[in-house]
Amino acid sequence: MSADAILPSLRLIKALGDETRLRALAVLSTAEFTVSELVAILGIHQSSASRCLSQLREAGLLDDRREGAVAYYRLSDRFRASPELGAMVRALTEELPDASSLRAKAEERLELRRKRSAEFFDRVAGSYRGLVEPGGSAQAIEIAFASLVRADLAVDLGCGEGELAAALARGCRRVVAIDVSARMLRLTRSRCARERLSNVLCRKGSAESVPLGDGSADLVLASQVLHHCARPEQAVREMGRVLRPGGRFALLDLLAHDQEWVRERLGDQWLGFRPEQIAGWASAAGLEISAQTVFPVENGLPVLLVIGERQ
Repeated sequence: MSADAILPSLRLIKALGDETRLRALAVLSTAEFTVSELVAILGIHQSSASRCLSQLREAGLLDDRREGAVAYYRLSDRFRASPELGAMVRALTEELPDASSLRAKAEERLELRRKRSAEFFDRVAGSYRGLVEPGGSAQAIEIAFASLVRADLAVDLGCGEGELAAALARGCRRVVAIDVSARMLRLTRSRCARERLSNVLCRKGSAESVPLGDGSADLVLASQVLHHCARPEQAVREMGRVLRPGGRFALLDLLAHDQEWVRERLGDQWLGFRPEQIAGWASAAGLEISAQTVFPVENGLPVLLVIGERQ
């Protein structure tokens, strides 16, 4: 057991002795959720959910993370550091009569997040660039391309209107452009047809479930994608999965901020990320970071460029 793991205590035993708290742990083992999302999944009052979460946090089982006006709850790092405790909690939650139903409801809430993103991008397809002020992204992408543009198979996750896919197509033998929005994919196909780029394959799919086999790509690019994902850490895992050993990646996204307006205007699910947060996800996905650079602003917000390769 890690030195940072949770040790047995009366508070811990009490926390695990309640069915509602076990149901909350079962849900939070799938992803992090807000109080309102947990209320909907568990079918309990908000006051009961808040009390339940507070008790689990006091027992060291949960951490909370604030994004602007919203707080997200997840299994604590200390909990995850204890394989024995994790195995015991999994065994207890599997005995819950509604265990499978809870997992299904949790996935339904995640699917709502994905649906909101897909609907937003379908709605703004063709005019998205007008919503995004010029700034850090363009400069960051140019620098990333200087060292990454050559590859056999390159993947553009969240390809949008096809600018990056077209740029990749000029230096890579094959490009797979992936997006959740059918309208965005149509724009990418049209762009590639106009520019006579026949080496771009457009595929509908999510960055969290990339429609490619393990180790099939030489280069994966994700530009301003993570903050639109239901589970951004899963998208990073997928980058690691589809890259071959030694394959390269470039990840560009917003740094953590507190500007709530981006949720409504730009369809953002998350208010950016801390560098150490992305570094942790990358490490868990088998990705080794070689460079991290912060660039000025996009819509008044700084962006982070992360470059590296699959170990």
